[in-house]
Amino acid sequence: SFFEKNKAKVSSIKKKLLHFFSLAFGGQSTYDIDDVRAMHYGYNISDYHFDSLLDIIGAALEEQGVKKKDVAEVLISLQPIRADVTTGFTVRMEVARKNVEKGKDQLFKRMGGTDGIKSLMDALYKIALVDNRIKDHLLKDPERIKLGQSVYVTEMLGGPKQYKGQEIAT
Repeated sequence: SFFEKNKAKVSSIKKKLLHFFSLAFGGQSTYDIDDVRAMHYGYNISDYHFDSLLDIIGAALEEQGVKKKDVAEVLISLQPIRADVTTGFTVRMEVARKNVEKGKDQLFKRMGGTDGIKSLMDALYKIALVDNRIKDHLLKDPERIKLGQSVYVTEMLGGPKQYKGQEIAT
């Protein structure tokens, strides 16, 4: 992994975390909280990554004998910086979502449009129907399944909306 190969980076991160925690919990620090957003913007840190770090911090505190109530308080106290740490990821995801909605995503066209998707699905099913690992799941009605997946892939790649059924709740 990245951290196993880059000991200097790990050392740097540890030092920065020490300064951050010192500041966050009222101690002396050279850490500038106003730089959090700018420092993390390019790292593409999602809520999943932020939550993973909180899990690690919580486990480390518990391993050091810190009471669960105090661990919970520490983790809650870190929540206000979540938005600053995850802003880069959030912005990029929103831009991508808007691009797809506005039709700027040209992947559907580059795939050959409806004909290209049909050709792709035909090729996939030709392989899938002889693959012993999955063919039994498709044998009941492969054409209906292929059609449904074709509609899904078409819409996901920016093609015309074809699905006429009930919307799936998100």
